[in-house]
Amino acid sequence: MTVATRSKLSAPDEQRGRVDSASSRSAGPVPSRAILEHQAGAVLTVVVTPQSSRTAFDRWDEEAIRIRVAAPPVEGAANAALVRFIATSINRPLSSVSVIGGATGRRKRILISGIAPADLTRRLTPLLSPSPVQS
Repeated sequence: MTVATRSKLSAPDEQRGRVDSASSRSAGPVPSRAILEHQAGAVLTVVVTPQSSRTAFDRWDEEAIRIRVAAPPVEGAANAALVRFIATSINRPLSSVSVIGGATGRRKRILISGIAPADLTRRLTPLLSPSPVQS
């Protein structure tokens, strides 16, 4: 019987960002690929899970922030709940948050007008936890 073991990463792997520990992911802000600069403000990439038991930030991964929404994905209800949740969570007016891409899919691009990406990152970081390490 052969038992698979995890080998330690070499120094070059660590330099390339292939560190496989939860503690390395918990430090630091939201990944830069999840928040992009836009001429009107910042664009946030999210992956939505509709019809969840509650509306809440789930976690962030490499390229997006995962958000659970209690509303069903019917007639824009989940999108409206998502926009409302993001606006209240980052203390921005509802009118400054809009879905600009992916309105009918789970992966969405959300424009937050009048805010710099660095400020959005600062506001989101305490609200999120990193993705768990997959083994």
